[in-house]
Amino acid sequence: MAAPATKKKSTARLASAPKAPAGSFENPLIPNARLQQIYMALLHSRMLEARLVPAAQRAPEALGAGMILNLRKEDTLLSASPSHRLLKGAPLKALLAKQAPRSIDAGFPAVNVLPTIADSAAALYAATGIAFANQAAAGASHDSHVVLAYTADAAACLAAARLAELHRLPILFILTQNAKSAAVSLRARRFGIPGIPVDRDDAVAVYRVAQEGIARARANGGPTIVEAMRFTGPSTHRPDAVATMERFLKSKGLWTAAWKRSLLAGFSRDLATAARRNR
Repeated sequence: MAAPATKKKSTARLASAPKAPAGSFENPLIPNARLQQIYMALLHSRMLEARLVPAAQRAPEALGAGMILNLRKEDTLLSASPSHRLLKGAPLKALLAKQAPRSIDAGFPAVNVLPTIADSAAALYAATGIAFANQAAAGASHDSHVVLAYTADAAACLAAARLAELHRLPILFILTQNAKSAAVSLRARRFGIPGIPVDRDDAVAVYRVAQEGIARARANGGPTIVEAMRFTGPSTHRPDAVATMERFLKSKGLWTAAWKRSLLAGFSRDLATAARRNR
């Protein structure tokens, strides 16, 4: 899920997670341990974004946890979100490091996280270029490395996806807007591109969509546009991704308040340690 040291800590914290009652149903497509890993990723994402990103600019936790946990180390991520980068394997210390005001974002090449490019169209075409390379390297193996590209630019997203569809490239475009309808998904389908609207605050729904899109991309099935939708009512009535996941896990016997406290305390210690090392 992250850098080697974080993986060890994550494994230990999952080992202390509650177990489902004997004889209860376990979905083979999303095992119980994976559901708990998604929940832990939601908590870590929320804590990191709260520390580093202004409230109005924070990435929806479910869009990171539900998507990125499907990736392999060899897959490529295009996202400026610190929590997305953490889930892909970027070191926490580096994410917390203070940057000079005009420093260049070099990304994290060791874990295939691309640099931030201010021009969204240029960024998506760079991601598409990597998908070209992945497709060429895979050949006829039907097991290509994939690219996951986040963007808020609907026009650039659709243009890059049309290019990717012409060559059946292994790439998913995650469109994050406060849209009231799935207009881009509908337009994408007219060009033969799967466009899938999803609730951006439902981590399980996001994970299922990611499973489908990534499996399709690996098998040379081409690109997918995932259009993240958000509840359009008053902000106080919008669903909370963490609370939604807690209710779901609790219904399966997979969550306790004590486990949540241990996860929060553990990641708080990780954040404090990383911050000290940057002094």
